[in-house]
Order: sequence, then C-alpha cells, then structure tokens
Amino acid sequence: MEQRVLQTLEYDKILTRLAAHTVSGPGREAVLSTRPLSEPYGVEQLLSETQEAYDVCVNHGGNPLEGFQDATDSLFLCASGGLPSFADLLAIRRLLESARISQGRIGAADPQGTVRNLSLSIRPLRHLEEEIGRCILSEEEMADTASAELASIRRRIRSANERIRSRLTDMIANNKTYLQDAIVTMRNGRYVVPVRVEHMASVRGFVHDRSNTGATAFVEPVAILEANNELRELQLMEKNEMERVLFYLGGLVSNSQGEIQGNLDILTRLDAIFARARYAQVTDGVRPLRSESDEVEIQAARHPLIDPKAVVPIHVRFGGSNPCMVITGPNTGGKTVSLKTTGLFAMMAQSGMFLPCTAAKLPVFSNIFADIGDEQSIEQSLSTFSSHMVNIIGILEQAGPGTLTLLDELGAGTDPVEGAALAIAVMETLVARGGLCICTTHYSEVKSFAMTHPGFLNAGMEFDLASLRPTYRLIVGHVGSSNAFEISQRLGMEQSVIDLARSHVAKEAMAFENAIRKAEELWVEAERERDQALIDGERTRQEAKREREKIQRQADEELKRAKGMLDKALSELEQARQVAREAIEAAQTAARAERSREREQALHHARSAVREIQETREAIVEQADPDRPLDPKTVQVGQQVRLKSTGISAVVLTLPDARGDLTLQAGIMKIGANLSDLRMDIPVQPKKKPKKGGSRVQRGVAAVKMELDVRGRTVEEAMLEVDQYIDNAVLSGLHEVNIIHGKGTGALRQGLRQYLLHHPHVKSQRPGGYGEGEDGVTVLTLK
Repeated sequence: MEQRVLQTLEYDKILTRLAAHTVSGPGREAVLSTRPLSEPYGVEQLLSETQEAYDVCVNHGGNPLEGFQDATDSLFLCASGGLPSFADLLAIRRLLESARISQGRIGAADPQGTVRNLSLSIRPLRHLEEEIGRCILSEEEMADTASAELASIRRRIRSANERIRSRLTDMIANNKTYLQDAIVTMRNGRYVVPVRVEHMASVRGFVHDRSNTGATAFVEPVAILEANNELRELQLMEKNEMERVLFYLGGLVSNSQGEIQGNLDILTRLDAIFARARYAQVTDGVRPLRSESDEVEIQAARHPLIDPKAVVPIHVRFGGSNPCMVITGPNTGGKTVSLKTTGLFAMMAQSGMFLPCTAAKLPVFSNIFADIGDEQSIEQSLSTFSSHMVNIIGILEQAGPGTLTLLDELGAGTDPVEGAALAIAVMETLVARGGLCICTTHYSEVKSFAMTHPGFLNAGMEFDLASLRPTYRLIVGHVGSSNAFEISQRLGMEQSVIDLARSHVAKEAMAFENAIRKAEELWVEAERERDQALIDGERTRQEAKREREKIQRQADEELKRAKGMLDKALSELEQARQVAREAIEAAQTAARAERSREREQALHHARSAVREIQETREAIVEQADPDRPLDPKTVQVGQQVRLKSTGISAVVLTLPDARGDLTLQAGIMKIGANLSDLRMDIPVQPKKKPKKGGSRVQRGVAAVKMELDVRGRTVEEAMLEVDQYIDNAVLSGLHEVNIIHGKGTGALRQGLRQYLLHHPHVKSQRPGGYGEGEDGVTVLTLK
C-alpha cells in the first residue's frame, strides 16, 4: 500500500499508540515498521498470535514480558573478539535475565499456538547470566571475586594504600606548620600533601600540581616515592587482570552468540505481539472475522484516534450485491470520518490488530486506495480538482477485485453538472472492475443514481432537524440531506437570502431534497418509537428482576432456618460425643482386661458406639441441608418439594422418567420440571436412633489411603480414628497400612502400640524402617 494512503488514513498514528505498549527499543522499532499484509493466511496468523497473547495477558494479569534493551552491538563486539565494556556485558546479562523471566511468566499463563512455540524456543543461558553477574557489579565496578588473581591484587592495593596513608599521617602530624591543610590527597594517581609555597624547601619531594591561587603546592614526599611506585604498579596489574576477565566473559558470550541473538529476535517478536494484545485490551477491541466473500460489516465502530468519551459509534455494511456505498449528509457531519474509519479498520485488521467495535467481518484487501482532503499542488501547477483527478486516474489503473477505494467529495471542485456526471462514471467503472468503493458526495444526481441502480447503496449521516446539528451517526440505506439552507440559517444568514436561494433551485432538485427530508423525519419518528419500546422492555426486565430477588430472599430465609436447625442438631450430637468418650474408656478398660474374650467384647461395643455416632451425625447433616438434591429413589407421588430456580413450592404428580423429568402441581397449575432443580420443601427433623435392634444406614466404603496421620491428637482421639481407619482398610482389601504418630514425647506412640497389640484386625505391627518415617510411624499388617 502506498505510504501516502497510510498517512492519509492516519495509520502511522495508530502505530505510534501501539508502540507505547512495547517494553523494549527493538519491539518499538518492530511495531513502527509494521505494514498491512495482503495475504489471507498471513493475516490470520497475525490475528491468532494477538488472540493467544490476549489470553496470556488475561491469565497473567498484564504483559508478561520483562523489559530488555537492544544488545546487538554488544553481542557483535564480543563475537568479533573485541574488548567488551562493563555496560556491554550488563546489557547482555539483562537480555538473558529478561528471556528467562519472560519465558517463566508466559509458561505459567498456559499459552497456545505461536506464542507457546516462541516461548519454548527461548534458550535460557543461566550459567552465562550468573557468570556475568558474579564478575560485573555495575557499569563502573568489577567484583573482587571475578578472579582469584584480581582478589589478591586488590588486597595488596588496600595494604599499600594503608601503609602510604599511615606514613603520610605521621608526616602531617610532625610538619603541621609547613602544610596548608592537615589532609592527604591525590594528584595524577599518586598520594601528595598540600604544602605552603613558602615552606616548599622544608619538604623534600616532587611537585605534581598547584592550587588555583598558587599558594599551595601538592608535593609527593620522597619518603613515600617507592610506596607510590609500588601502588602504581599494582594498579596497572589490576587493570590488566580486569581486561583479562573481560576478554574471558566476551569469549563466553561469543560461544553463545547464536542462542543470544535468537533470544533477542524471539523477544522482539513477542514484544510486538503482546503490544497488539495490550492495545486490544486498552481499546476494548474485538478480533475481526475474515469474510470469505467481499462483504464488509462493522458494528459500533469507534475511530481509535477520537476521544472515547466523544466518539459516536457507526455501523458499516456494504459489499456483496452492493459493492459501492455512497455516503451523504451535511458538512462536518462525519462523512469523512466514516470513510477513514472503514479504511483504517481494514489496515489494522491486516496488521493483526483487534478493532475497537462490537463485531467486525472484513475481507483481506490486496490494496487500499484513497483520495481524501485537499490535494492542491502549487509546485506542479495543479488545482484541487486537477490533483484529485490525477489520483483517481492512478486508482482506476490499479483497482480491481480485492481492492478497496475511498473517495471523498468525488467530483467536487468543478462545474456541479459535469462533476456529478464524472462522479457517477468513476463509481460505475470501479464497480465494473470488481472492487469495493465508498464515496462521499453532496450531489443530488449521485444520490438519485445510487437509489435507482443495482450495485449501489446509499448511507446518510443523521442530522437533528430540531437542533439543526449533526449527530455523527451513519445510517446505511438512508439518504442524507446536505441541509445547506438550514445550516446557513442557523449560522445567522438572513431569511430573505435563504428564500432567494430556494427560488433559484430547480423544482426537481427541491422536490428530491424535500422527499429526502421527509424520509428523514419519518425515520427519526420510527427511531423514537423504537427507543420507547426499548424503555418499556427494560422496565419489564427490571420488574422481573425485582420479583426474582424477592424469591431469592425468601429462599435465603428458609436456608437460614434450616441452618438453625442444623446447629441445634449438632449441639445434640455433642452429647453423643460424650457417649463416644465413655466408649473409648471402655475400650481402654478392655485393653487392660485379663481375659481376651472380655477385651474383644468391650472393643466391639466401643467401635459400634463410634459408628453409630458418625451415622447419626451424617443423617442429621443430610436431613438439615435444604439445598441437597433429592434422591430419585426417594421421590414419591404427593411429596412436597421446592423448585430451587424459582423458590416455588409444589407437589409431585408423577415419578421422574429416565431423564429425571416429572410433573408437579403448583396451586392450580401443572408444571414440568427436572429432578436436578428439586429440593426438599420442609426440613425433616432427624429421628433418634434406637440404641439396639434398630436399622442403620449402610454406608459405602470410600477409597482408603495407605496411611493415617494422627499427630497432634490425644491417645483417646487417636484410638478412635485408628479404629475407624482399620475397619475401612479391611473392607477395602488393604493388607499393610502406616499409622503416622510422630516421635514427640512417645506417649502417643506407646499408647497406640499397646492398644493395637490386641486389635482383632491387626496381624502384626512394627516401627517404620529407614525412609518410612522410622520410629515416628507404626506399620500394620492386617488380617
């Protein structure tokens, strides 16, 4: 597509906004260099990438990419054998760190498709990242631990510094009268003292500098000359060793050049993809669908460069049997914005961007042409009309199937009769050549032609006749009036001038405009009636909502009462627990019994009491829960039930069929319902179970784990849990299980092992071995 067209439709401004969502310089450059694709597969690939990144942003809570910088120059320097700087190596380290962090974040968000493949293609070089981090602390500092030799040299440097400063401190203390200040300083990398000029002869040494006033000379005393020389030699050794470390790190980077460059390329591509996803989130964009034909349909399109609070959404629909749409309406009414919005949306979609609208379906255009705005050229001696014609001639030479042409004020700038005829001829030619086109015009002849010829579709910009102001809404199938007289009158033109102008308009043209205006008034009235119908419908929905809320409140009150009953039942259950504790005491008594028959009988009674308590509790909870679905086996004709969805009480008339459907009687109405929506209407009080001889609820045995953890329990509580666990384990067919009691003080371990010695289901027991928990676990072999 021509650069002029991209600029005309302000595509470059969209790219600038898109680039603001990148996290790196390379990503920003990649976005700014984006151009619309014209191949359907490529466009679908871009849109799929944006969708995948959008899903990752939603799962991650934002852009998962860590910021990074372009390390291309630093990488090239290392690969070519040059000496990298601290900044070069840190740039490479930050790139590796970003690659590693970004890969982890993207992977945690469970990506799909291309984004997933790109993320998996990143090669984290953790060793190189850590090695650079170990050696380089900042852009000005290398760590002492970069090498053993460097650490040794720096220790010697610190020692030399201390010796020199110690000597100078003593010298200063003994020669304060000769010195300007009692301080030690450095000049040209050597330690010196500030000596007053008049006392220079009293201090033997070399002058390295003088103060600005000339009153002070900075002298290196002879006494520290050798020490300074030694220090200077050590500093040169330090520099050489640092260069050696830098060459070493540069070599590591060079060895991994391919992986690092690959990571940079992948991160740059991901940065551009995630920028499109974030832009879609910010603009509330939707993924455009690809039209298999040449039909264009965009619903509630918002131009992305207009303030979201001020923009008026438009609906665009043309193509298919109507390849040419003619937009009419008053000046400043939004015709050009509608034209640009359509073309810009096509470019954005073909660049992989989501569109700020509620739905969109567009074909992939092989090219987009546009002639919009004032094209006057003084240098080429072209008038506005001539310049427009030059552009249109070029468009006609290239337009064909798969192209979109946008023409603003077609035929303007010349004689109205000839301009209208020329506009009609251009539109007919574009349609004949198989492309789509949108044109804006004020010519009544063009409006009339579009109304009466197949392949052409009128669309008008709405105009509020009451306020004489445009509403900026595009109405497809509606012819817009220019309303030149009304607008001029609103701006203050005298009525006599307006009347005189009307008298000069041909009767046929005036009749046509009046017809358009009448149609517009009828359409406005129809819109008003539709809006009223929507208001009435909304009122009905609100009333239904209030009724649902009332039913829900009633259901909540029923649930509250049921929970109160449950609390009362659980209080009674606590009394039953006292019985359990007595049963446990009986079990302990049995454990101390001398005769095994008495012991086994006591243990049997204890286990029976515990199971009875558990079953009682389950029955209480089960019957006190009003939100529990009904068991199909227990549903009976005449039973009182409640519909969960509506809160209505009803009586069962028929039993449920295979699908759970049944008939209910609610008042005078018979209604159909499904078993999944039915609940018990009146909570049933739990019946007290007889201590002996009564029937009990038979519970199924759930899957039993291979171990039971009773740490933190008392001996009595642990015995209760272990006994139930062993019963379930035996029923499940387990032969060996582990009881985890911990080591602690040993009281729990000793009490349990003593109890298990006489358990009827335990064949043998042993402490856990190595890897099994040792003495903190008892391994049981079951009979």
